[in-house]
Amino acid sequence: MQRMSRLVCFLWMCLLLSLSGCGGRGPQRPSQRSGTKPETDSTTLARMEMNQRLAIAADEEVLRYVQGVEDAERFAQMPFSNAWVCIVEKGDEQGNSPQKDEVWRLHIKIYALNGRLLLDTEQEYRIGRNELPMCIEMNISEWHRGTKVKIVAPWYAAYGMMGTEDVPAYENVLLEISIW
Repeated sequence: MQRMSRLVCFLWMCLLLSLSGCGGRGPQRPSQRSGTKPETDSTTLARMEMNQRLAIAADEEVLRYVQGVEDAERFAQMPFSNAWVCIVEKGDEQGNSPQKDEVWRLHIKIYALNGRLLLDTEQEYRIGRNELPMCIEMNISEWHRGTKVKIVAPWYAAYGMMGTEDVPAYENVLLEISIW
């Protein structure tokens, strides 16, 4: 009997030891066998510096444009995006405003700051799904049906460094938006 209890205790200890050795460890980190650190990507750093310089130049160009329009005092600078917005018509302030995942119809005219029309489109957009430029997405929930807005936006708050089929890369734009 005593021999049987020792055998049971021995088996329990083996089981517990084997279970305690399993799990709890993540994958091993790769070793740096050569002892050298990876080199920084000079191409990426150069591109980041160029984009910073272009963003500063865009902010200056957009500011000069806004200061040059006749109703410049009606424009307000939007935080984060550095775009300038002017409410042309307020629309139905008692009605609903666009909310995330709702579909709203917008008429958008996009101009280069030299006045050239780049795109005139009227279509439905799902709000909050990055279907619209950042400068519109960030503020559309404050507008209502019938609202007409002008936005002067630097490239990084509009169509970015990739652009679209109609809007060139790094293009600062004037957006005229009507919400239906």
